[in-house]
This record gives sequence, C-alpha cells and structure tokens, in this order.
Amino acid sequence: MDCRKIMLDQLATDFNVIPERLSAGKNLFSVKEYDSRKRAYENGEAMLQVLCINGIAVFNAMNEDVLEALRKTYSDYDAAWFFDIGNFRRLDVLLRPFGQMIASCHQYFIPGERTFSVPQPDCDTVWYRDNELSQFRGDGRFGEALGFNAQWPDRLAVAARLKGELLGMAAASSDSETMWQIGVDVVPNCRSRGIGTALTFLLKNRLLKDGILPFYGTAASHIISQNVAVAAGFVPAWTELYTKSV
Repeated sequence: MDCRKIMLDQLATDFNVIPERLSAGKNLFSVKEYDSRKRAYENGEAMLQVLCINGIAVFNAMNEDVLEALRKTYSDYDAAWFFDIGNFRRLDVLLRPFGQMIASCHQYFIPGERTFSVPQPDCDTVWYRDNELSQFRGDGRFGEALGFNAQWPDRLAVAARLKGELLGMAAASSDSETMWQIGVDVVPNCRSRGIGTALTFLLKNRLLKDGILPFYGTAASHIISQNVAVAAGFVPAWTELYTKSV
C-alpha cells in the first residue's frame, strides 16, 4: 500500500486542491466546497481550515474575502512556523473582523515504512466490529477510542482483557472511505505498561491488511499520545487547524 499517495489524495480532496500541488513548495489558497469524499470530521462546518504539509500551508475557506486577507499575509510565509504561538495571535487578529477565531489544531500521523514488532501485554485481546461496539456507548473508560458519531462511525476495535476485565481499547472510525482514524484509551491503573501502544499497533496492522490507511491524530502538546503513535509505527505526516465563530 502506498500510504503517502493515499494520504495526499485524501488531503487534496479535503482541501480542494490538486494532489501534485501539495508537494509544489508554494502556499495554496482554495475555496471550501462540499465533497462527499472528504473526511467527515468538521467537513463543511469550519469556515476556515489550514493544512501544513511538505513545508507548505493550504488555506481552505468559505469566504473569498477571508482568502484575500490570508493571501496578503501568508503567500510567502514559512509554513514550518505556522503553528507558532505568535502566529496564532496574528491569525486570530486577522480573523476577528470575520467573526472567527482558532478553534483547534492537531498533529496527524500515518504508518511509517519501517517494519518492526511491538511486545504484546500478558493478556487476551478481543476484537469488536460495527454494531458490537454499541455495548460501550456511554462507557467513560473509552471516550477517546469511541466517538459514536454517525458522521464518522466507529467500525473496528481491539481491546486488552485480563480475567474478564478490559484494560484498554484502540478503535477506528471511518472518517473517509480510504482513511480511518485510530483513537486509544487505557484505564488509569493499567497505564505505562505498553497496552495502548500494543493495541494501536495491532489495529494499525489489521487496517493495512484490509486495504485501509489508518491515521492517528492528537494535540500538539499531548506528548504521551504522540509517543504511543511513534512506538506503534506511525510517523508525523501533517498538521491541521480549523476555526469557529467568536
């Protein structure tokens, strides 16, 4: 599987640009349009989304006036520093006249090319698919793994179980046809034992075997979560920001 090509094709669809331009070395500005192939998360809801990848920034906005203001400020801006706090302040000031502010920013990972194994914890693993996951609705232990959102439904999960008790779970939601997002939870008294990494690794490999590209998203400040991704065989791939109304 060519993970990078699948990722670039999906992001090009999400941000309404040609895939080749994501590697062209120049910041891009595009009008946001509805496309059923987009990743469902925040699809069509945020007035502005910004993608940073391959040393460029891609600005995808509903409002042409916003795009023009962004062009004046960011046409030649070094995207490597776009997520700098000082730039966030600059962007918020630019967006304020349009009634917008930064809502969230995340770092995303895709599987790397290196082949390796991850030690598995001394417990059983159990798999759940589609409707079998409904038994965990409202279960506060797995709020990061399972979202129960009809727009990006939970499709597949693997849990660690010892003596009938679940210790942790990694689950994947179908954010698009080609890319499913992994989330993971480990119960508090079982953390730092490699369970989250092992479950994420197992789920990543199952999705790849099924022809689906898994991706992993987390906050830029969540170092523990980032370390789980890296230890499970993921590599940093892109960062993304979206806005909301003031």
